[in-house]
Parts: sequence; C-alpha cells; structure tokens
Amino acid sequence: MVECLRKKNNDLSFGDKNEIKLLEFFKMKGLHKGIKKRKNKMAILDYYILDKDTKKSIHDVELKSRRYRHNYFPDIGFGENKYDMSVSRLSKYNIAQTYYFLFTDGLYKWELTNPDTQEEEFRRGTICNKARNGKPHPAIFVKNENLILVDKNLSSQENSFVDDESDGFLPTTDEEDN
Repeated sequence: MVECLRKKNNDLSFGDKNEIKLLEFFKMKGLHKGIKKRKNKMAILDYYILDKDTKKSIHDVELKSRRYRHNYFPDIGFGENKYDMSVSRLSKYNIAQTYYFLFTDGLYKWELTNPDTQEEEFRRGTICNKARNGKPHPAIFVKNENLILVDKNLSSQENSFVDDESDGFLPTTDEEDN
C-alpha cells in the first residue's frame, strides 16, 4: 500500500512538473493565451480558455505526460470520461478540444473537432495502472498517425526509457477483456 501511494505521488509530481513546462512553452510561443487551470482538482478536463470579450469558455485543453516515446505503443490512451466530456462540450457549446501529450521525444497534440467523422482516429478499450494497483476503466486510444507533432525538442524527462516499471499503464482491447 505504501509503495502504491509513493508511486501515485511520484506520478502526480511528474505530471505537475510537466504541466508547468508546457504552460511556459505555450506562453513563450504565444499559444493558448489566457489559459487557466480549473480550480476543482478533480475536474475531468484540466484547463480552459475564456473569450476575452464574452468571458465564456471557448477552448478546453488537456495536458498528459508520458515516460516513453510517442511511438512506443501503437496508440496513446486516456480515460473515456475525458473524451465523453469533450464530446459533450464540443457538441453543446462548440468549445474547441485539444489534448496535448508530452513524451520523451516531443510534444504532440490531438484535436477533437468532429466526433462523428473522427471515429477512425481512435479505438475504445480499457486501461489500468498496475503499478498503483488501479482497476481497469474505459479508455480512448488515439492512433499515433493522428497525433500532430508540436515540438520535437520538448521532453517529459531527460534520459528516460521504457521498461517494465515505466508508468504502469497497460493498454488492452475490449476483446482481451472477454
């Protein structure tokens, strides 16, 4: 139990440090001006941008950090609850949706613009964090060919590599769950 708590705290620290790095990068490049972190620590989507005139949300941004190269797996997974929230906010309010993934070999993004026409860009499955004794939960896996390289010089960490102890995420398919 203590080891799981340590792993969770390390993962949170890793994510927090990389979020700071990404926010500094956005500022330096003039991207996502006015980006704000949601106050609720348990918010499904972490960041948002308000229209400076109407003060209404116009863009949701999710930042994810990984301890491996972008092409180590054939796709990149994140919780289906995030995708569902993005679809809802895009459909109901026309709020842009961007997911950033910081890997050891660069910063990539995936933009959700039309869920009906983007079904081929991802698959559904389950994901769990075995190192933190996590339980499997529904996930979306965006295929690598749909990731857009933003900056190859950014890295989630220096001298990192993937091994059995990486970050413990195990992508699976629905077929494997049966």
